[in-house]
Amino acid sequence: MTSDDRKFYRYRFVIAGLILAAHFSVGLNFFSVSP
Repeated sequence: MTSDDRKFYRYRFVIAGLILAAHFSVGLNFFSVSP
């Protein structure tokens, strides 16, 4: 595994984490807003 592959893998991991965090925050907001 080259340094570029490792960088790309970490980049994808960070993007996946941001997407999960966004979905989680949206879910919390949705549940708190819904009666």
